[in-house]
Amino acid sequence: MLRVTELFLFIGLMTHIFLTLFTKVEESFNTQAIHDFLYHRTNWTNYDHKEFPGVVARTFVGPLAIATLISPLLPIVKYFGLNKTWMLLAARTALGISILTSFCGFCRCVEKRFGKRVALYLRLFTLSQFHFLFYASRPLPNIFAMFFGTSVPFDSFMWGRPVWPELEVMEFNIVKNKSHEYGVMPFWWYFTSAIPRALLLTTLLASLSIFACQRNQRLIIQTIIPACIFLLLFSFLPHKELRFVIYVIPLLNLSAAFFCDFVWQRSSTSTFYRMISPLLAFHIFINGLLTSQFVNVGVKNYPGADALIQLQSLNREMSTKHITLHIDNYCAETGISRFVQLYDSWEYNKTENLSPKELQRFDYLMFGIDNKNKFYNDLKNNNITVAHEEYLIIEGFHKIAWQEFPFPPWWPRLFTSVPYPIFEPKVVVLTRIQ
Repeated sequence: MLRVTELFLFIGLMTHIFLTLFTKVEESFNTQAIHDFLYHRTNWTNYDHKEFPGVVARTFVGPLAIATLISPLLPIVKYFGLNKTWMLLAARTALGISILTSFCGFCRCVEKRFGKRVALYLRLFTLSQFHFLFYASRPLPNIFAMFFGTSVPFDSFMWGRPVWPELEVMEFNIVKNKSHEYGVMPFWWYFTSAIPRALLLTTLLASLSIFACQRNQRLIIQTIIPACIFLLLFSFLPHKELRFVIYVIPLLNLSAAFFCDFVWQRSSTSTFYRMISPLLAFHIFINGLLTSQFVNVGVKNYPGADALIQLQSLNREMSTKHITLHIDNYCAETGISRFVQLYDSWEYNKTENLSPKELQRFDYLMFGIDNKNKFYNDLKNNNITVAHEEYLIIEGFHKIAWQEFPFPPWWPRLFTSVPYPIFEPKVVVLTRIQ
């Protein structure tokens, strides 16, 4: 059973990768670097960071490791005429498997120390939750873990100046405190929003474990306290994201696993624990349902990439012609990377703040839509371009809403609404009027 759950974890990981293959702006540097190591190799002038260096320097060591690992697949992909998205799939799979292998090693250590049941619960909780497996294959800077002694000389060569990227990031975020430019969250946001979303219903079990499991109470406290201190320290930074604290999820799930093991041991002798045992299994099922909704949202959260893939698919016969395409910031930040720029003959232009007159030369334009009515008014009044018309519209995730259901009178009033995602047009592709 334990090895079967490891297989299911792998299946869950691959499901996340296949359904949400594309990457967003925070993953952009590592994604582009992996692409450039694979396709440009020592042609340093064509590397993406030369054109878009970003706010602070990032390390190339992680992307180089992944690119080196999957490079034997590149000739196979080219031989069969497959497009570059297959190499993106390979890169994310390689990273995801490395993270999952480490997690399974952690679970096996738990199994040796605390027993098979605790390790089983730990795997099942992780499988039923969305965020850990979702982030495991994401080429984010904090997902890569490399020794800085290797990073400094190599990154200095790549950036053309002496640099330790991790130090620059710390200076930017902590010393200069400029991370707030990307958004500010309340101080307790990690405790009240991020962790409950990551653990889902398992949050309650992790909390109860401190009070219920007397025999392992000291061990549970030693597990939870470091995680809470870590969360508390990160709470002082105004800009907060769940991915910054993803490392605490296995520890908190371990605490919840202790609680489930505690209940199971007493279920044969106590009526109370025998009654709540099915609820523990049921909570995993509910976690799975909630995770399916997260996946549903995630699939539609990359409208920029969806638009570009559809545009290229609709114009396959022009793959060898010189087609000019302008991509605005929103589209570039929602899934577009060099891995999805499939045609070498096409010009993918991301120059910012072009005037309507300058945009006239492009065959296609891609725009993000913040306000649909305003966008079409601007288009009608020639405030965007005077030479293009609508060609393609792509929907994306907009928000979560609550829908009232006609439950019977005896149903608890607290549970009469069900959350569901709302999708709206997010990207429009314009084509030049012939």
